[in-house]
Amino acid sequence: MNFSSEIIGKGKDAETTISWLCNEVKISKHFSSTARYIFVESDEVLFVAVYKERKIHAYNLEGSLIGSYSIPLKEGYQYRGINLNHKSKSGISLLYFPIEDGYGNKWGDIEQYEFICSETPLGVFLNIYR
Repeated sequence: MNFSSEIIGKGKDAETTISWLCNEVKISKHFSSTARYIFVESDEVLFVAVYKERKIHAYNLEGSLIGSYSIPLKEGYQYRGINLNHKSKSGISLLYFPIEDGYGNKWGDIEQYEFICSETPLGVFLNIYR
């Protein structure tokens, strides 16, 4: 499956379009801010993190929205993005960076947490992101 992402503009004015082919039909999703995607091939689900909305949207290959989840806040941490992670039931993890003293390890590594497709989508700590 080939996906493409086009970001037009910069900063708060950026817009993103993510496109792919499904049964020879071009599917495009447009977002009015910066967005990043991960495709979980085993489940055929496209996850799109839309930063300005603080949401993660899940789409099937036909382009239908199958779920929308708020990116959870994590005390002492800042959200950094999504990552493919086969240890997570959904196939993706959420990345968080420690921003306050007393959080994270002594090196301040980015941490991965399981993403669960539910009302409370933040699961267990998976590992350090390297």
